[in-house]
Amino acid sequence: MTDKYQFHVVCSNLRSVEGAIYNIFRLLLQSGQGDACSLSRLAAYCFIVD
Repeated sequence: MTDKYQFHVVCSNLRSVEGAIYNIFRLLLQSGQGDACSLSRLAAYCFIVD
């Protein structure tokens, strides 16, 4: 299971944009990847795919 798939599942299970953004930031910060570029890429990927 890839990180992108895990994040997509998280995004798909959320009902609000605010909740999705909060969880994306929280997961990235916990994994030590909380820099601006990775946050932007993940947010774009999540909302485009979802």
